[in-house]
Amino acid sequence: MSQLFNGRKSRSAENMKGAQTRRGLLFLVAAATWLALMVGDMLDARSYFGDVDDVLRKVQIQQLLAHGHWFDLTIQGVDMPGGYVSSWSRIVDLPYVILVKQFALALPEAQALHFSLALWPCVLGLLFCWTWVNTAVKLGGSQVKLRPIHIVAAFAIMPFSLWEFSPGRIDHHNVQLVALIVLCLGLATRSRTGGAIGGLCVVVSLCVGLELLPVIALLMLGLSLAWCFNLSNSRDLQLGFCLGLIIGLSLSPLSRGFDSLISAECDVFSAPFALALAGYAAITSLAVFYLAGCGPLVRLCLLIVSGSFLIAVIFAAYPACLNGPYGFIDPTVKSLWLDRVQQEKSVLEFYRDDELFKVILLIPLPIALLAALPFVLRRVREKDVVAALLWSAALSLTLLAIFQTRYIRFPAALTMLFLPIVWQELEEQKKLTAKLAGISAVSVVIAGLYGAWRFPVQPFRPDVVDYLSISFCKWSATQVKADIPPGRIIMPMGDGLMMLEQMPDGLTINAIPFHRSAEGMRLMYDFFAANDEGKRRAASEPFDYAAVCRAPILPSIPNDTVFAALGRGGSWPGLEPVLDDAARGLRVFRINHTKFR
Repeated sequence: MSQLFNGRKSRSAENMKGAQTRRGLLFLVAAATWLALMVGDMLDARSYFGDVDDVLRKVQIQQLLAHGHWFDLTIQGVDMPGGYVSSWSRIVDLPYVILVKQFALALPEAQALHFSLALWPCVLGLLFCWTWVNTAVKLGGSQVKLRPIHIVAAFAIMPFSLWEFSPGRIDHHNVQLVALIVLCLGLATRSRTGGAIGGLCVVVSLCVGLELLPVIALLMLGLSLAWCFNLSNSRDLQLGFCLGLIIGLSLSPLSRGFDSLISAECDVFSAPFALALAGYAAITSLAVFYLAGCGPLVRLCLLIVSGSFLIAVIFAAYPACLNGPYGFIDPTVKSLWLDRVQQEKSVLEFYRDDELFKVILLIPLPIALLAALPFVLRRVREKDVVAALLWSAALSLTLLAIFQTRYIRFPAALTMLFLPIVWQELEEQKKLTAKLAGISAVSVVIAGLYGAWRFPVQPFRPDVVDYLSISFCKWSATQVKADIPPGRIIMPMGDGLMMLEQMPDGLTINAIPFHRSAEGMRLMYDFFAANDEGKRRAASEPFDYAAVCRAPILPSIPNDTVFAALGRGGSWPGLEPVLDDAARGLRVFRINHTKFR
């Protein structure tokens, strides 16, 4: 008997070791595929998604290294007038600061920073690959065998997710992607520990940025519904999830400080969002303990009543948040800046901007989701909630990406978890899966072709306002050398952001292309783009200098604005030349307020 028991134990250990080895090999395939995509992304020495967020994040890290004040999120060098307080979390800054400190033991700080900014996104990329593989294995379970070809195909469809891990891509989206996929892995373990990991990831994701709030709310709702209807492991997942939320909330002041946490800042993780998570944890955990003997309908009704009361309290206490994260932006700034930003628009903008490859990479997502629906429904009938939760999150992210393209980096990371399942069911010739895949493929392709016909390419015809968001100077790593007395500079925000790193001591700029700089943007538009002399003069009053970069301005743009005149190399009444840096193309003028027109 003991020999039989030992034999079974030995075979079990061998099977476990074999499964771990196989997962290790699958991880290597994932890592190699990601590396190939990353190399393709960096062929021109910059990431496809590299943008102004990376520039400002680098400035924020540099200033933290210089002054060492963890909770001081004021970006030095910006005076709108009034300081610019960053909306970003120190959670993202922390690894870079640690790496710089370590590399600085052997390298100059500038090189240490350079290597840190290149290395950490790659570390996150490897973590993403490992987590994605394990989540795909657990999602499919014993019914689906994950193969290398599945990983290669899935990763080939999700470059918009994987390019977030390219060297130098230091914005917060890669942290959000890792938090999202670790959350999915936690749920896929179907355990209390996994639930706790998921709850902690929710807080991390929201502290880093609020983009995934709709999906997180959906997952939390789905988890509660699973408990109401007593699906498998739902109790353990729910209790673990609440524990993770409590742990995360207790640590969340480290993100931006306790003062920020108890304030009502609707564009960052603050009091209303913390109250929502704390209320959810309290209501659902109490329900699990005290409503265990109640039926599904009673559970559901009580959760609906208590949840509605919580939502009503939050909106009554923080009504400004009903206007969203951008509610405080001046209507003029919204129309001249925010409404022109591509990521705030739908996928139709990809047609107009001749970026059809983005549409093509979105096409497989609804096909995979619809084809995976039979598998998800089978799992629900088996009282397993995990597939339904992940499928719902993937669907919501896909819809969000269609209607607002800022989400384009997220949906494929979750949707492609279902690709191995669909692939295997098609190989097994399951009729419903094949029928849904065919119907969705034809429908999506027809919709895509209709979009290409209905929304033709529109050549970009910039006006003077568009120029203010673009950087034209040839910025180098060396500081701007200018013998200019201290003062405030008003300049276009595109080049203003680039100048932050190289600002001469005592000088400040008025605006950078971020929503919390809206007040400075309004003055910038009035000064550089307005035809009204009264607006120009009023906008100039807080400032001592004006600066522009020489720009290739189209002949069709009239010379009747300050930017057009100075950008072409001309002059303007009341602006006295102080600096003309030919190497950079930077021009600085002293504002003579009595003569300025």
